[in-house]
Amino acid sequence: MQFKKHWLITGLTLISLSLAGCSAKVASKTAEKPAISEPFGNAGLKRVTLTQKARERLGLQTVALQEEQVARKRAVGAEVVGAPNGNTSTLWVRVWFTDSDLTLIDREQPVQVFAQAGKGVLAKLDKGPGDAEDDIPWLYFAVSDKDHGLKVGQTVTVELMLKGSAATWKVVPYAAVLYDTKGDTWTYTSTESLTFVRQKVKVDYIDGDKVYLSDGPAVGTMVVTLGAAELYGTETGVGK
Repeated sequence: MQFKKHWLITGLTLISLSLAGCSAKVASKTAEKPAISEPFGNAGLKRVTLTQKARERLGLQTVALQEEQVARKRAVGAEVVGAPNGNTSTLWVRVWFTDSDLTLIDREQPVQVFAQAGKGVLAKLDKGPGDAEDDIPWLYFAVSDKDHGLKVGQTVTVELMLKGSAATWKVVPYAAVLYDTKGDTWTYTSTESLTFVRQKVKVDYIDGDKVYLSDGPAVGTMVVTLGAAELYGTETGVGK
């Protein structure tokens, strides 16, 4: 009888330990969340940390933020007009701009003037007559090349340099930029493979699938190009 009791107690103990181990494993698996969001910094942002499986499931992709030297140009229609004092060797090309366009043009740079057929010729900004009576914001460019081949009244194309040309810009893929409900622009950065933090960026302009930033993360920072929307939902709770 004592032997049976001992066997029964031992068996129950082993079963209890086994169940306890199973419960611990279940609890451990249950407690392991695919993503953890915790406060980061003083701007109300949160840092999102994923498990390796969660990252793989989302298919997150990142690239390094690049830096490029860009020549920004704009092509506009223009008209060839006569220069003052009957000077036939020098012609003006006049271009009409809106007030907002005028703020974008680099007036220190020469322009290229292209006829409908032919190579471009250089022209430089000149004072012009002003056209004060019409209050029209014309810009006049003087063509001094003797072989310009242009005629008064001819319609041409002028290629102008914009401010910021030849400057260095931070560049990210368009897919890396995220717009919030207020219209602010962000990108998710990653300093570790499973940790992501949202950082505000200032978009200067967009060219195709490239976004040129006037302010943003440091060059070389890894930014998320696929899965940013899911990270935003995890951080803010949007979509839950």
